[in-house]
Amino acid sequence: FKVYWLQFLLMQLVALPLFAVHYFPQEKLSPINVLGIILWAIGLAWETIADLQKNAFKNQAGHSHRICNVGLWSLSRHPNYFGEALLWWGIGLSGLRAEIAWSLLGPAFINFLLLKVSGVPLIEERHKHNPEFQIYASETPVMIPSLKKILKYFKISQKV
Repeated sequence: FKVYWLQFLLMQLVALPLFAVHYFPQEKLSPINVLGIILWAIGLAWETIADLQKNAFKNQAGHSHRICNVGLWSLSRHPNYFGEALLWWGIGLSGLRAEIAWSLLGPAFINFLLLKVSGVPLIEERHKHNPEFQIYASETPVMIPSLKKILKYFKISQKV
């Protein structure tokens, strides 16, 4: 009973932006709502592409125990978590209005879980003694890729 109530309460906290969008519908989208929809789409695509790239890398001969450092994995050590965070911030912003700013608690909580509890710490701990991972970690940001790396990766001129 205690375990399920804790999961229920955590789920409610994470779902706050969904409740805000559903129970407080808007007639017109504001620019911040449109930004949220765009962030959600980018986050979903980023997370999906990162997972596909990692699966393709791990399925190559001799790569099953190697550290994936190609594609989006060259931009950050946890691009799938970065996509997940963007997705939830997008949902939070898509329904944001002044009277329901509490909807941003869900994305903030997801970021906390990913960065401090169940996502990044568990994986980083598992690989901390791996020399290949140590080199990768010294060269690659944890979750949020640098703008410079993103621009270079997508071959976008840095003279914007």
